[in-house]
Amino acid sequence: MKFLASKIGRLLIMGLVVLFAFMALRQIGVALKINSDVKTLEKKISELSAENKNIQEKTASFENPDTIDKEARTRLNLKKEGEHVVVLLPPDKQDYEDQFAPEEASPDDASFWHKIMSWFGF
Repeated sequence: MKFLASKIGRLLIMGLVVLFAFMALRQIGVALKINSDVKTLEKKISELSAENKNIQEKTASFENPDTIDKEARTRLNLKKEGEHVVVLLPPDKQDYEDQFAPEEASPDDASFWHKIMSWFGF
């Protein structure tokens, strides 16, 4: 009991209290970080689950022959055998006619080698 009443005893007890308080606060900080990481990972899991569900729905739709046919027509511009494709131009078709018209090569646009070949008569 004399030891606890002395200055050294009180300093030792104060030091132990500060040490335990520091250790407790450190553990609380670690627990808060782990809790934050868990919430972040749970959010990521829910996002990935939603994305996975979306992908599964898309792959299930591609098993349908009508969907495959539609995708082949729109993305790959494919047509069935014996089928004819018709392109309808809007009323201001002048812009579109220029796009599909064959390009005429003017003599000024000829490449260097074409000019050399024509000079030699080829």
